[in-house]
Amino acid sequence: MFLEQKRGVPVHVCDICKPPKTFTRAEHLRRHQLSHTKPLYECTSPGCDKAFHRPDVTTVGKDESYCSAMD
Repeated sequence: MFLEQKRGVPVHVCDICKPPKTFTRAEHLRRHQLSHTKPLYECTSPGCDKAFHRPDVTTVGKDESYCSAMD
């Protein structure tokens, strides 16, 4: 749901969450809504069993803190 936007006021609402979560930016709502779906990208590091919604975090070189094989 999208309401009239005012600077700094959360107007983008995730209707899936109970109670609904609100966001000031539409792109933050879109990124949050990914958490309600199954991740599409698996980590490419051997021995890691994690999966992600964004392809850029699947490689160890981007951010090793995401990878369970680095633990």
